[in-house]
Amino acid sequence: MVNCKDTRKDFPMLDGKTLMHGKPLIYFDNGATTLKPQCVIDAVCEYLSSYSEMPIVEIMIYLIRWMSLMKKQEKWFSILFMQREKKKLYLQ
Repeated sequence: MVNCKDTRKDFPMLDGKTLMHGKPLIYFDNGATTLKPQCVIDAVCEYLSSYSEMPIVEIMIYLIRWMSLMKKQEKWFSILFMQREKKKLYLQ
C-alpha cells in the first residue's frame, strides 16, 4: 500500500509547509495541474544552468553566417542590378 506521507516528501508543494487558508495543500490529479517531484525539479535546474546555453550559441553562429551570406548576395544583386541599369541607359 502507498504511504501518503512518503509520497508527499517527494513533492515540495505538498511538504506541509505550503498552506492555503491555513491548511496544508492536498492534490487531486487532473489534466489541468501537474506537480513535479523534487528529482524532476533538480534535473530541470541542472539542465537550464549547464546545457541550455549551447543551442543559443549554435543559433547565433548560424544567424551570423546567414547574415554574412545575405550581405554577399545583396552586394552581388546590387552589382547585377547596376549593370542592367547601365545597359538600359546605354540602349536609350
